[in-house]
Amino acid sequence: MTSFSNGQRDKKFFRKDYKYIEATESFYKMQTIPRTWKDAKQMCALEGARFFYPEDEKEAEAVLAFWKETHPFDDIFIGISDLVAKGVYETIDGLPIGDVFDKWDGGEPNNGNDNEDCVVLKKHGKLHDYPCFHKFPFICKKSLATVQWNQECNMANLDYKFNKEQSRCYKFHSKPYNWPEAHAVCNAEQSYLAVINSQAEAEHLVALTALAPKYTVNKDFQSGVVLLGFHNRQDEGWETVRGSLLEDSGYTTWANGQPDGVQRGVDERCGSMFYNGHLNDIECDKKAFFICEHEVPADIDDRNDGQRDKKFFRKDYKYIEATESFYKMQTIPRTWKDAKQMCALEGASVFSIPKMRKKLKQCWRFWKETHPFDDIFIGISDLVAKGVYETIDGLPIGDVFDKWDGVCYKFHSKPYNWPEAHAVCNAEQSYLAVINSQAEAEHLVALTALAPKYTVNKDFQSGVVLLGFHNRQDEGWETVRGSLLEDSGYTTWAKRSNPMGYNVA
Repeated sequence: MTSFSNGQRDKKFFRKDYKYIEATESFYKMQTIPRTWKDAKQMCALEGARFFYPEDEKEAEAVLAFWKETHPFDDIFIGISDLVAKGVYETIDGLPIGDVFDKWDGGEPNNGNDNEDCVVLKKHGKLHDYPCFHKFPFICKKSLATVQWNQECNMANLDYKFNKEQSRCYKFHSKPYNWPEAHAVCNAEQSYLAVINSQAEAEHLVALTALAPKYTVNKDFQSGVVLLGFHNRQDEGWETVRGSLLEDSGYTTWANGQPDGVQRGVDERCGSMFYNGHLNDIECDKKAFFICEHEVPADIDDRNDGQRDKKFFRKDYKYIEATESFYKMQTIPRTWKDAKQMCALEGASVFSIPKMRKKLKQCWRFWKETHPFDDIFIGISDLVAKGVYETIDGLPIGDVFDKWDGVCYKFHSKPYNWPEAHAVCNAEQSYLAVINSQAEAEHLVALTALAPKYTVNKDFQSGVVLLGFHNRQDEGWETVRGSLLEDSGYTTWAKRSNPMGYNVA
């Protein structure tokens, strides 16, 4: 039986990606990827926490101080809404707003357009109501008093069960999700979609599936299969979410005739198993049950290679003692995908940043002492599941290095045309602004409102501000950062605009 304890309370630890604030005796995580109010609430629950709202003014002050010290944005969703009864603002656990924190800004709440049902906390400490479908950053909270610890799995999630033979923990999810969603759920639980590495592990997952309550689910989902951690989403062959080829995983027992997506002309790029443990390809948007896997760190690494004593890998790689690793700066620029492939061809992997600050400083020193350029690709992306940033071997970014840059802005009151403006921003080591959320749009609107615009006498288009997106190559609207505008997080065109007919700023 899995043993649970409250032992981690003494250590004041919940998860590595949460910060403990002594004044409130609670842990907090700023979720920087904007989400709708509903999705924010769900994300916190997946991480074993709760959608934050200030329980009193003391907590509001402590969290605002943490926010101001660490993140640049001006607004966050909090766990208060009037979704249950219009005009009755309550917390996610049903407390009246008046019992917790109700410092509304002047004129708020105003229920604009009769659809502002969710609450935003501004950086200056006042509340506003907003449409729940807008996307904002948000905070998840876990109080110290509620922390319980799964001793065998070394994590706060009590639903994971330890398997002694595999020395790993597993959780069967009986709420169906599609593959990218399931991948994100496991990541939120500090785990990953299960990868079968042996016949014994396959048999364990079959037994886990057999015991799970599957037949009481009434939702629309693909029955008879369980989603697993392998895919071919990048058209590079079947690989696991841990970054290895499926054929190297230790288990490749496909069901008879599988994978068959290509033969049937069906886009089946995601992985699953039938209830008997045989592998199957499945459409990535099909919902199904899934299993998450959590590794329990081993104490001993008994691997031994003769060249380790000599500290030699290849003549063109430099050994750094502090990190016990070899590095090579690839000076010919490549795409991220090609960079990953080049490193693999050399028997290495794309650099993903070491966990310890001391080791990181040594890597930076090597870079600064030997090469002049300012930017490099690293082995972290959200290509497997949008918004879920992981290393190439499947580690959550929070487990390695997640110091994202803040964002700074400059309003130019001297008019230029779009190519000239693009060049000016580039010369300033910046880029024409790209809006990624409703919150960022509102910040740029405020920035524009404060700027001295009406003293300009030159011939220019008034009423608009140039931004970093275009259709100059007739390939559809894209941002200056290389992504499609539709993937940027903000596509609110003005009603009079006709993006199919003429360019707009």
